[in-house]
Amino acid sequence: MPMNRLGLGLGLGMQRGGGSAPPAIAPENTALPAISGNAYVGSTLTASTGTWLNGVDAYAYQWKADGANVGSNQNTYVPVSGDVGKVITVEVTATNAGGSTPASSAATSAVIAVPANTVAPAITGNALVGSTLTCSTGTWSGGGSQTYAYQWKSAGSNVGSNQNTYVPVTGDVGNTITCTLTATNAAGSTPATSNATAAISAAPFQAMALGAFINISGSSRQSMLPGDFLNEG
Repeated sequence: MPMNRLGLGLGLGMQRGGGSAPPAIAPENTALPAISGNAYVGSTLTASTGTWLNGVDAYAYQWKADGANVGSNQNTYVPVSGDVGKVITVEVTATNAGGSTPASSAATSAVIAVPANTVAPAITGNALVGSTLTCSTGTWSGGGSQTYAYQWKSAGSNVGSNQNTYVPVTGDVGNTITCTLTATNAAGSTPATSNATAAISAAPFQAMALGAFINISGSSRQSMLPGDFLNEG
């Protein structure tokens, strides 16, 4: 009888201690991955793993630009010029013995680049003292919200103010005028300069008629009031 009880005790002990472990459970995401950094061409974006339950043995990363795969299996990605205007996301896949589970980040803002000039600014108007010159913005790539600053130059020296127009003065006579426009967005700034105007000329001389003049076509005399003008030249 004692031997039987001992054998029974050992048998029960083996049953209690020899059971199989519970099956592993695949990772469960509780906080999505997130992307940090600026969505600019050449600027590094970094993905966090997010938060997971059930243990994680490894993470894999798949970056996407407007849903198309880009980059490599790294937690960082540097946007390229082909990404301009596209949003970036990253899919993180967490793996353990129980399996794999993916989770995707929110998208970045659309990727932008430092402005690049594709059509130079241009000046319109007459190269005359007192006549308004106007500078166009030209055409720019790079995306984002762009602002423009203007610097007028007379024979290479700064003149005028930060406006898209300039009115030449007597000191500009004989000089050519250019306009340097600087385009800026969140990624940076780039200048571009227009072609030069012709040399600035003085405006045609205008004389105030204080008396009468004779109409050459006849003998009649027409009176002119002060403030009337004759253009000469």
